[in-house]
Amino acid sequence: MNHSAFDILLRGVFTSNKVIVERVGSSRDSSRDGGLSRPWDREKQRLGKRLFDGAMCRYEGHEVVDGRLVLRVSRTSYRVFVNTNLFGPRDLPAACRCNPIGVSATLECADGVLLFGRRGSGVAYYPNRLHP
Repeated sequence: MNHSAFDILLRGVFTSNKVIVERVGSSRDSSRDGGLSRPWDREKQRLGKRLFDGAMCRYEGHEVVDGRLVLRVSRTSYRVFVNTNLFGPRDLPAACRCNPIGVSATLECADGVLLFGRRGSGVAYYPNRLHP
């Protein structure tokens, strides 16, 4: 799997009254979870209290119905993300991955400069790297 590539699943403008979030049961295949705790344990030892298992939403699917975006999500967690998508085996099937929904915004100043921040060294996900 090439982690630097991504797919654009949908493009459009949907105002807040045109987005419906539907909570559904998870379709994630957890049959391989037994061997997937090492990344979390390693990062927990490295980061201690700074690493916590927060709630996240897993992307389950979407469709456009009558001009409205229906986004189907299920519950997942940061621990599952760390053990599957972030540090999990590269050959882990997509059905076993966390696939959380994330949002990043990039600010462009009036002079055309893009504003980024540098992540600290005490984070699990891309420490010391630039991030919007």
